[in-house]
Amino acid sequence: MSAPNDIYPSDQGHDSSKTNSKEKVPLDSEKGHEADITSGHHVPVVDNGFGGGEGSKNFRNMTKWDTTFALLTNQVGLGVLSLPSVLKTMGIIPGLIAIIGIGLLSWYTAFVLKQFYGRHPHVVNVVDMTRVVGGRVLGVISGIGLLVQVIMTAASASVTLSIAFNTISSHSICTVGFIGVGCLCCWVLCAPRTSKFVSQSGIPCMVSVIAASVLVMVSLGVKNPSAAPLGWKKDIKIVANPDFRSGLNACLKICYAYSGNINF
Repeated sequence: MSAPNDIYPSDQGHDSSKTNSKEKVPLDSEKGHEADITSGHHVPVVDNGFGGGEGSKNFRNMTKWDTTFALLTNQVGLGVLSLPSVLKTMGIIPGLIAIIGIGLLSWYTAFVLKQFYGRHPHVVNVVDMTRVVGGRVLGVISGIGLLVQVIMTAASASVTLSIAFNTISSHSICTVGFIGVGCLCCWVLCAPRTSKFVSQSGIPCMVSVIAASVLVMVSLGVKNPSAAPLGWKKDIKIVANPDFRSGLNACLKICYAYSGNINF
């Protein structure tokens, strides 16, 4: 028998509705409850922390549309704003190939995560998944990495907000002060501890990012940038020739734009 703190074995996450035997399967090794597995009946085997079982509180309060808006908010974020610089660095054709290729890779990773969750329904995040694969050590490493990634994402949002305030305002508050305002906003918006709040803010967040991107593209198409030097002309590169460092940074920007999967 495994220790209480160990990860549940993967065979507890099998689909019990597919078996025809009437074997006794323990639902909780500590409490000693058992259930008959019969054909055509679905028996919950593992509690993955969201509850919903008999006599327990159900923490699943998101509908299908709520989940969709939460995922859209996670995917359509600050990373989208860096894609134009990717096309400038790599060129139109290589940039589009990289964006589509990494996007397909991101979709495949999400598909693999879905398959993994189907086999191990007790996991609730990527850290739990890595604990199943590599034990506690790999779980700690992935947890630290995920924490750093989320901190950097929040820092990126704060810096972006400070740049926006400096651009549209001539206020005497310095950049550091505006970053402090951004950090305060991130803290307030992260106070609700449910994903339901993320889904409710999904449409405004997604629309604002898309509107800002479209506004910049239309403005640059109609008129040259105000800070452009005299005689400046648009230089659209079909195929650029970046060095290794610039090309790698461009690919990493695309990866960051698709990094929403890791947060779930």
